[in-house]
Amino acid sequence: MKITSIQNIPIEVPYYEHLGPHMQRVRQTPQYPTIRTHIYIVDTDAGLSGYGEGPNMGAEVEACIGHHPVEFLMDDRTKGIQIACYDLVGKLLGQPAHRLYGPQVRSEVLMCYWSHCFAPEMMAAEAQRALAMGFKVHKIKARPWERTVEQVAAMVEGVPADFRIVVDPNGSYGRPTEALRHIRDLEAFPAVWAMEEPISWDQVEGYKFLKSHIDYPIALHADIPSVLTAVREGLCDYFVSEFHYSAKLVQDCGVARAGENKEFWVENGLWTGISHAFQLHQAAAIPNIYMLITLAVLAQDDMVVEPMDVADGHMAVPEGPGLGITLDMDALEKYRID
Repeated sequence: MKITSIQNIPIEVPYYEHLGPHMQRVRQTPQYPTIRTHIYIVDTDAGLSGYGEGPNMGAEVEACIGHHPVEFLMDDRTKGIQIACYDLVGKLLGQPAHRLYGPQVRSEVLMCYWSHCFAPEMMAAEAQRALAMGFKVHKIKARPWERTVEQVAAMVEGVPADFRIVVDPNGSYGRPTEALRHIRDLEAFPAVWAMEEPISWDQVEGYKFLKSHIDYPIALHADIPSVLTAVREGLCDYFVSEFHYSAKLVQDCGVARAGENKEFWVENGLWTGISHAFQLHQAAAIPNIYMLITLAVLAQDDMVVEPMDVADGHMAVPEGPGLGITLDMDALEKYRID
């Protein structure tokens, strides 16, 4: 089997109407914000087609034509085409894509809802939406223009005791002592479960300080500092991977597992159900992936035919060959752009 052609299709999908104005405000953009990404359809001489998603590769796609899809399974340089190749090789073998990573360790994956730094009343509405959709974990952005304690206070009204909140300041809590003051305010709310990057990544001693003063688990991005450095220095309890395709994710998870067996939150830094399904397959086989953080639920269309539902906080791994999903061609025509 060889790749005969690759379609690189840019799409633009609106946010759900209730989210659009709020995303426009927090992103401080004069234009109404939308979601832009690229869909890849990779065709082969075996009559099989694979689906992927990623940034625009431009003329680079031509270098993949004429090759067997298996050549790109761990080649992160091919980005969205790599996803399509996992889909293709799985279809060729009649096996789900996760078997290409190793033995299956889970059939369903813990899911986490995502919200930007909205006003308290909007954050409360989003918590109720997450709950109604079946989520039990909700990650929120913390920024200087809103008080995190007021956002959380609004969110916990009407949610069950097992609903967990992750607070992600992206380093905006400043110095360690200032961050500690913010975090102390949150200790009144048992729903707050973990902190992601409360201070900037370069404050190594600051993370050691926070680790010795707070009980919350701390998560750090798996980029800077490196996973090896963070494990060696004891800086965090979890790592966050923002869609590192295959090679880097497998390598980072291996380092974290060999060190202190730390777990990963894999965040869908792309948007559609294609990348979402791909991450479900990764989590099905990589033992120390703890949960997936999804942004696909913010778009008006996830671009796949099959429903991707959350039940009791988890989503089932697709069982069909390859990614186990079908690209919605009607949606593709509706949202494709020049």
